Amino acid sequence: MRRCPTPRAARRALAHVWFCTGALEVFRGDHKTARPLLESSLEVAQESNDVDLQIQCLRSLGFGAFDRGEPRRARELELRVLELRRSINDVLGIPATYTTPANIELYTGVLPQARAYYEQSLAHARALGHTATFNNAFALNGLGAVMRRMGEPALARQYNQEALEISRGIGHEWSVADCLWELGLLAADAGEFALAEKYLDEMLAIY
Repeated sequence: MRRCPTPRAARRALAHVWFCTGALEVFRGDHKTARPLLESSLEVAQESNDVDLQIQCLRSLGFGAFDRGEPRRARELELRVLELRRSINDVLGIPATYTTPANIELYTGVLPQARAYYEQSLAHARALGHTATFNNAFALNGLGAVMRRMGEPALARQYNQEALEISRGIGHEWSVADCLWELGLLAADAGEFALAEKYLDEMLAIY
């Protein structure tokens, strides 16, 4: 005879359904529906000490907060994700997690903190021997964007070029396009409009 799941097991299963539905609603932009579902799922995940589900819920809540125009709340949620990854010594997840609050700080103009997060992402990745990954390229390109805004074009170009080389080496076209965009902005800032147009054309060819 098939045994019925215990109330606790049933609640945990329901939490995963809530998460999947909530994450989908975030993607669709229906934050009013998504938020209570994700918060309910997070509550159960915390009760059962399901760290993986906690991380997924917090990330989706963070995406939703950012999409609603609440970058501070999004940053707070992403830093909670970082704490959880540290608590389980998720050495592979930590470098990538640093880039999300870095992006938020870049978006809000808190450039020194954005730089620090990108640099920490790279430091953790390189400590693992990872030097040519998408995350490395993403962090380097982010550093380039920070340096451009901080008035350091030579350093910005160095970071963006390194990111471009990695992106091309691993065949990640979206990342290549992102690097070309940053290099194009640098060229335009320097008055090198023909070069800026060249970068833009290369980027558009990818899209």
